[in-house]
Amino acid sequence: MATTAWSKGVLRPLLVLNLMMFVTVLGLAGWSLDRFIDRDSHRRFRGNMLTINLLVFSLIAGAMGLCSVVAGLVHLRAWRGDSLASAVSSALISWAMMTLTFGLACKHISIRSRRPELVMQIINI
Repeated sequence: MATTAWSKGVLRPLLVLNLMMFVTVLGLAGWSLDRFIDRDSHRRFRGNMLTINLLVFSLIAGAMGLCSVVAGLVHLRAWRGDSLASAVSSALISWAMMTLTFGLACKHISIRSRRPELVMQIINI
């Protein structure tokens, strides 16, 4: 019984942290996509073609991550085996999408960086 209480106590702050992370990803990706569309809608498309794919994948991964947090909260409340299965499966799919998005971000940085010194400073932190 002590393990269950300890698990629930650890799970709640991690779910809140994930919730904040995915809301941030959704907010930044949505804002950036809106700015990208507004800026390039009236003139010929300039820039890296990978940018639009990165933003779309970020939005999809953020939405899937938000759904996995909701499934985790449902499992936290129910605490049964069937709710665990749904929470874990949605978390694994969300993790796979975030990994794909991270790979696209790395490719975007390596293909073309407008400010390579800024990227190198961020990497060195």
